[in-house]
Amino acid sequence: MRFSGLHTGVFRGYQPTSKEVYWLGAALFNFERGFISELWVLGDLASLDHVLKTNQVA
Repeated sequence: MRFSGLHTGVFRGYQPTSKEVYWLGAALFNFERGFISELWVLGDLASLDHVLKTNQVA
């Protein structure tokens, strides 16, 4: 999955750039009786930190 957002406020300690940022990850679901019972989200936060630190936004 590709997560993205507009960096408009301090996030993870980095000052806002007003630009779109993105990072990769995965969402994992458990289902019980046809309903989502659990949701786990894994994100590559090291890559996100690199993007925010170097201001290399999308």
